[in-house]
Amino acid sequence: MFSHLLCPILGDELYCNRLTEIGGRPATVQPKDLHRIRQKRYFPQALTDHLGVTALELQKAMPLYCHVHSTVFPRFGWMVGRPKSEQDVADLYANVPPPQHFLSMVEALEMSDELARYLHEDEGEDKVVGGDEKF
Repeated sequence: MFSHLLCPILGDELYCNRLTEIGGRPATVQPKDLHRIRQKRYFPQALTDHLGVTALELQKAMPLYCHVHSTVFPRFGWMVGRPKSEQDVADLYANVPPPQHFLSMVEALEMSDELARYLHEDEGEDKVVGGDEKF
């Protein structure tokens, strides 16, 4: 995820392994060539300097920093085999606050203001439509 853009999700062990440094610049490696790279994961020097840790320390202790803040489960009440006229086709909207380790990293990266702005962007969209309830 995003590794092809040289912007992997922090802690993503599956796709982050596809990044390496060649000639001092980040580059992607095809999955078939992963056995050829020496180091396991690439971390930008600016990130390790900012956090005050080595790349090896990050590699050993980095949890996954991917958080789904808001998601929609379309047609949540849909039941297979029921006539379309009897279906409850309401969507289920779920919002979850970020976990503490995620918030700690946001603070360490000095991105708290950006996160707050992002989390409040969709507050105006919490309209109750049809028979939906907000709880």
